[in-house]
Amino acid sequence: LDFTDVETGYRISGEGHDVDGSTIIEDGFVNYEGQAWWKERTVSGDVGLLVLSCGNFNFIQRTFKGTWRASSGENGHYSKFEAAAYAGNEHQQQEQVPFAMATKVDS
Repeated sequence: LDFTDVETGYRISGEGHDVDGSTIIEDGFVNYEGQAWWKERTVSGDVGLLVLSCGNFNFIQRTFKGTWRASSGENGHYSKFEAAAYAGNEHQQQEQVPFAMATKVDS
């Protein structure tokens, strides 16, 4: 996940990969208190599958607790979510642009 400061919180963007295929984040937002949501669309594998994720980031501990719901009807909790080093450019500071990875499982 890539976070871009938009003065009221962070816009969430990025891409990923899971058992369903490669995904892109079409839209997302997290406020400065950590309440977040984002929508992903699968672009390879199960093409067209949509996933909505919601939950809370703890920016101090660099953790996330939340749930996901797919357009297929499946849903679950994030079982693992950890921060990783940010590979941004020289104009972005790691403290301002968090980066995270997640593993999701069925509930």
